[in-house]
Amino acid sequence: MLGAGASRDSKSKNGEFLPGSGDMTAELNNLSGAVQENLTEAFEIAQDRDKNGKLDKYLKDRFTDCEPAQWWSDALIPRWKKIWNLNIDDVVEQATKALPSEINRKVQYYSWHKNAGEYDGLQVIHLHGRARTDYHSQLIFSIVQYAESIDKKHAWHRRFFDDWVQYPFVTVGATLLDEPDLSTSTRARKASGTNPNLYVSSTISPAMREQLEIRNIIGIETTAETFFREVAQLVNEYRTKHSYQWVSADVPKKVLAEFSEQYHMMPRVDNRSVIKRSDFYAGEEPSWLDIIEEKNGDFSWYAKSLGHLDVPGHEINKELPKCYLLFSAPVSGKTVALLAMAKRLIDKGFTAYKFTSEHKPNHKATVDYLAHQGLSVLVFDGFADYADSIVDIAKDLRDKKVPALILAADTISRKDFVLPRFPTDLFRDLTRADDRGRWHLTRGESETLVTKLESAGRYGLLQQKDHASRVAFFQGREIFDAMGEAEFGKGYRSRLTAQIGELQSPEMLHLIKLVAVLHQSGLTLPLSFSSAAGVQAHDFSKPQSRDQLNKFLTVRRGQVSLRYRAMRPEDVHASSSRHDFFDVLVNFLASLSPYVNEYSRKQKTQAYRIAKAVMRAESAVKIVGKSSLRALYDSIHPFYEMDARFWEQRSKSEELLRDYAKSASYAGKAVDLAGNDSWRLTTYGRILLIRALREFEIGSTSFWHVYDLGHERLEAAWSSKNATAVPVRVGIRWSIECYLVYLKEGCPHGRSVLSDLESDITRRITNAYNIDIVRQTPEANKISELQSYFLQLVTVRDADSNAVDFIDVVRRGVPQIKGYE
Repeated sequence: MLGAGASRDSKSKNGEFLPGSGDMTAELNNLSGAVQENLTEAFEIAQDRDKNGKLDKYLKDRFTDCEPAQWWSDALIPRWKKIWNLNIDDVVEQATKALPSEINRKVQYYSWHKNAGEYDGLQVIHLHGRARTDYHSQLIFSIVQYAESIDKKHAWHRRFFDDWVQYPFVTVGATLLDEPDLSTSTRARKASGTNPNLYVSSTISPAMREQLEIRNIIGIETTAETFFREVAQLVNEYRTKHSYQWVSADVPKKVLAEFSEQYHMMPRVDNRSVIKRSDFYAGEEPSWLDIIEEKNGDFSWYAKSLGHLDVPGHEINKELPKCYLLFSAPVSGKTVALLAMAKRLIDKGFTAYKFTSEHKPNHKATVDYLAHQGLSVLVFDGFADYADSIVDIAKDLRDKKVPALILAADTISRKDFVLPRFPTDLFRDLTRADDRGRWHLTRGESETLVTKLESAGRYGLLQQKDHASRVAFFQGREIFDAMGEAEFGKGYRSRLTAQIGELQSPEMLHLIKLVAVLHQSGLTLPLSFSSAAGVQAHDFSKPQSRDQLNKFLTVRRGQVSLRYRAMRPEDVHASSSRHDFFDVLVNFLASLSPYVNEYSRKQKTQAYRIAKAVMRAESAVKIVGKSSLRALYDSIHPFYEMDARFWEQRSKSEELLRDYAKSASYAGKAVDLAGNDSWRLTTYGRILLIRALREFEIGSTSFWHVYDLGHERLEAAWSSKNATAVPVRVGIRWSIECYLVYLKEGCPHGRSVLSDLESDITRRITNAYNIDIVRQTPEANKISELQSYFLQLVTVRDADSNAVDFIDVVRRGVPQIKGYE
């Protein structure tokens, strides 16, 4: 909703400027003694001649406490996500204050130069400034100011450009195509074909209609009053006729509104018509309808994992953990398992709510809403970035004895990042997978799957085989890889690569690879971000490009994802080289940079999580290769130089390149930018210990100096706010590594160094068990493993270096423990 406030010539009720008192150009001329005939020039002169602050006073008097038009009472009945306001007055603010309590909602106001982020309520963004809070220099009136607002690439203007092609807009009371700072979007970027925009004006000329038509904008010739009155009627009818099971819940409306912003109820069978279908057996992402229609195999371990929930509801408060966590490798079936378990809980009487927000959960609204319900379950598909919030919600649910549970899944690579945050009595790990997070079908599960495929008539290329042969085909294999081969034939990945190679457009190849890269981290790509790869959002609606893109990609709710679960970035490598993709990656990260700020980091917004995933050194090295790592971080440095995570990942990239001096320097820069952040401190401390080990003689003065500094940083990490036990374990792990290396080298500087290391490690292990965050989490078990290994080293330290027991212990090395991210 764009520019639906009063015009720049609106008057305030206070001060000397009253309705009908004259136009703003004359008022500015009177203030500055100018003779300008144009508002823009009059404002520039007034700015230049203002020496005593009269201009700011004039603007605040004129544009605060404004009286909104009567149609605003209807305009705010729909639950708008954002109002993009081209006016500097406070009409919207005054209108929301006047709302009846039953439809009131939280509102937050932003000026164009403030940090962008998400919000659970209504966001009102003043793209030309806000007189109530801004100085005259921050208000956009002149051509120079229009240009500066674009050149500086402030986040809110960038967000408008991206949202314009991705979401439906209603434009009221704005010239739209004549706004210089918005023309990059409104004139050059056509809205997505699935999200046509509306333009409301009392008069629309034939020439204007032609301009609207080529931009996929529907013109509605009527007054704002008439338009919003009809919209309000339609909204009220919709709310009355449709079965909003949770809208009628006995819960305060404000809490309901905040909760419904972030969660969708997972409907029962009678609501299946509202859910979009997908081809589950061909490898498309599973939908809730697939689970309702039981297209998935009814594996016994689903029931076994949740069997302990067959207890009276009130006992949930006392006897069960609040969180049930599931981890697996990508494309191993975790989403299907998660949804299947949610369906079983619904069958047991639970009401399930799936988290759908683009930023972290609203802790208070979540708990307050569930406190008014019966048996409930929250479902999170991809939750690692929200782990801290989920822990807080779970603790509150337990403390307040709310009969609600949390069911969450994520990739196995994030397990060691997540679990240290969960107290041991708060969660149960449901993971059924090998160490790499792979699930291989047992014979019984293969039998179940084949029976399901046969009943659905989806034999694929197994039609000629008998039942037993089909079961044998699936046994011992990963489910979706096997299903892909059954559907498309042996070597289907090679054929998929060949099909990708047939694409003539490099931009399409780059976009597919970009989506595949994000898919590996459990993320999707906002439709508006596709332009970073050279594919415009409206290309998805053009017949020629649409037919090609739809073979590999799908668009739902403005998000681009892979059509087939089993598709990987490697499948695109043959057609899209790392070298060609480098510029795409740089441009993509540059386009996201306005969204990466302190506000978005705290909220864990989608754009921030995407930038975080792509920037991660371990991901980047797979995408561009080691030889291009430094060039990648050099290229994005101007966009992220004030971001602590950028420097941390740059540090890790230098670690991969084994330049530990640079790595430590960059890690130190990350700490300077985020001094009390546990993870940045952990990275810095770990890198210092590795540098001490790799670059200095163990036992030398330089070694001990860097070694002690590393432990100081780790101690600061585990004693900081919201810390985990990871830095405690990391310090012990790398101290043992130093001990092991010195032992293997034959103690070149004498046994006293070995003794000093041994005393230091023993002290750190003993102290670790006295730290609460160690005792209460799974990290205690990992530290116990390290202690066990260390004791074996101590036992064999005096043995002959050729002794079998010594060789065996040393060969095993320090246990590889992840989770430093």
